[in-house]
Amino acid sequence: MTSTWWIVLLESIVALGFGLLLLFSPIKAALLLLQFIGIYWLISGIFAIFEIFAAKRTVARGWLLLYGISGILAGLVVWRHPLISMILLPRVLIILLGIVGILMGLVALIQGVSGRSRWRLVLALLNILIGIFLLTHPLTMALVLPPLIGIAATIAGLLLLMAALRMRHRKNVPGAPGQARPVS
Repeated sequence: MTSTWWIVLLESIVALGFGLLLLFSPIKAALLLLQFIGIYWLISGIFAIFEIFAAKRTVARGWLLLYGISGILAGLVVWRHPLISMILLPRVLIILLGIVGILMGLVALIQGVSGRSRWRLVLALLNILIGIFLLTHPLTMALVLPPLIGIAATIAGLLLLMAALRMRHRKNVPGAPGQARPVS
């Protein structure tokens, strides 16, 4: 059985690198992330266009065409205009998160009232308030979010690093859990 500790180590390096980049150079991190998003949307759009001609499709041709064209256009816009995208995309994302927060809160509110759960009501109101705050302060949240994600990614990277080192240590310890025992 092969050990995968090195994959976890690579994940930790990426998470640590991205987290520290977000903390100490958020503009470079945002531009890098936007470039990846632009390339992803472009490639995804191209694949959607190719899928139109596939024998087995799971989605109608019209939806694939719409998805493909919008993916290609969005990818090209992000790629060609990264600074404008860096300003607009976080705001749009924050607004979408605000709408989702309000909708989740309304659903939880209905569930809380029908199930008579006080905690569900508290969480519902909290979701609604967070959603309203996100909608009314998208620029503030767009500025606050990168450092928060940087902190979370750095912590995740450190935890992954510790997990990778533990996995590697277990691999080298005879008779450790998950290791094959020698047959006598």
